Amino acid sequence: MSRVDQVLDGARARLSRLAADEGWRAAQVVASPAAGETTQAGLPRRVPRANLVPGSVGSDGTGSQDAVAEAPARSADAVRSRMSSFQRGVREGRAAAPQTEEP
Repeated sequence: MSRVDQVLDGARARLSRLAADEGWRAAQVVASPAAGETTQAGLPRRVPRANLVPGSVGSDGTGSQDAVAEAPARSADAVRSRMSSFQRGVREGRAAAPQTEEP
């Protein structure tokens, strides 16, 4: 083996340990998803949180639960006002639309 081949082999070995490669390996694992039992129809049953890629959104268990806790509190009056505005906009839009008869 020549000196160039030795250097290239060493470089390939170092490159294979990069963090990006770890992500690719994790994605390859998820490419063949884990499935639980099968249903009576023969379809695979979903296994919750079994196919998460490490480092993806919400895979550490704190993602979606914190977002719910940080949601701003809205009073019933604010929600009622927002829904009322939406309903009024729908009515005005329908009234402004051209009236066509369907056969």
